[in-house]
Amino acid sequence: MTEQIVEYSEKSIFSRFAAYLKHLNEMGNLKAQIRKERDELKSLSPRELRDIGVSREDALKEAHRDYDDIPDHRIRSWFYYL
Repeated sequence: MTEQIVEYSEKSIFSRFAAYLKHLNEMGNLKAQIRKERDELKSLSPRELRDIGVSREDALKEAHRDYDDIPDHRIRSWFYYL
């Protein structure tokens, strides 16, 4: 019985750690994607900005947000993996 508990606990710890590492990787990929989107936003022409309904001022404001400033709706909950 004790061996089963130990095996279960070890698997649980390792699987949770693997899930946490996967989440960190996904967060890094998300940050890179958002940085790319913000860089592209800076390069849009006035016509393209009008097409999407964004002013140049708003586009530059969004483009200059901090690297770690990720909108809440684009983040999966950290607590799921902890």
